[in-house]
Amino acid sequence: MVGNIFARRILGASGRRSNNLRQSNDGRAGSNFFFVLSGFLITLLLLAEMRSTGTVSLSGFYMRRILRIFPLYFLSLLIAPILQYIGLIRLSGCNYWYAFTYIINFAPKECVLTSYSHFWSLAVEEHFYLIWPLVFLLFRRWALAFTVLVILMCWIVSEDGYSLFAAFSDKYYVNRWTIPAAAPIAIGCVGAYFCNNKYLVRTFDKVGGIIVCVSLFTIVYPWANIFGIYLAALGVTIFIFLKQRSAVTRVLEWRPLAWIGTISYGLYVWQGVLGGNGTYREFPVFPPPLYEGLAWAFVASIASYYLFEKPIMRLKHRFSWHRGPQAMSVVTR
Repeated sequence: MVGNIFARRILGASGRRSNNLRQSNDGRAGSNFFFVLSGFLITLLLLAEMRSTGTVSLSGFYMRRILRIFPLYFLSLLIAPILQYIGLIRLSGCNYWYAFTYIINFAPKECVLTSYSHFWSLAVEEHFYLIWPLVFLLFRRWALAFTVLVILMCWIVSEDGYSLFAAFSDKYYVNRWTIPAAAPIAIGCVGAYFCNNKYLVRTFDKVGGIIVCVSLFTIVYPWANIFGIYLAALGVTIFIFLKQRSAVTRVLEWRPLAWIGTISYGLYVWQGVLGGNGTYREFPVFPPPLYEGLAWAFVASIASYYLFEKPIMRLKHRFSWHRGPQAMSVVTR
């Protein structure tokens, strides 16, 4: 059976946090690893639901996403007007509303508040998952073709392709637009289909270690493009998923790491709000210095999980397609 999902998620969660402390390739590597992992896990769950029930409850899917993502997200947004009211920051006319409407990844550069700039990745995810379950349900056999089409579109418009959005790069962070930024999510979806094919799984069992080692060179060498990083992330994710008895999996399921995984969403939210997403400060008082802000973010993540997120998550079972811990067993080999 699949091990602790939160332990898996720590791979991407820790990668995101690392972007505050160092740059890896173009600075997006942590988010890209998380995107691949996210697409992989979400699609595994969709495949499991389809196999178990013969369909996918769209209302159930969206309600589970809303209950998990929206409450803490909008709670964090409430901090900005409060800070402005007491004079610690100054919002422009567009700062707040791009974040509030979940289109911060399309915001012009002058409309991105540093403490909320990391929410571009959450916006990309929600845009993709607004469409993906519907495509998965309606097109079924052709849903995989949709993900391949998304990957192709992302490559065409990306800097590694034909740079079709280059003319907008002075004013916008075009690499954060849903297309091309959704490419690693779609690649993760493809990986889930891979793990749903017994023949491909048997093949990976034989050569998976070699594939992972080769793909990891895309991170080591600076000439490797961003799509190489996507493939490396996918190779590592599939390896961990299939090798449930490996040393890597046992490390990820170490209880302290698994616990950090449970608060990983709060860490993602608060490390940006309180850590400022780097050392640059738009205002002299807020956010606090980077490491002080990250320390406060850790405390806030614990508090928000137990006092705010966890009580709300208890409502998710009302929209679940299963009842009980046996659910994930249907996505095993």
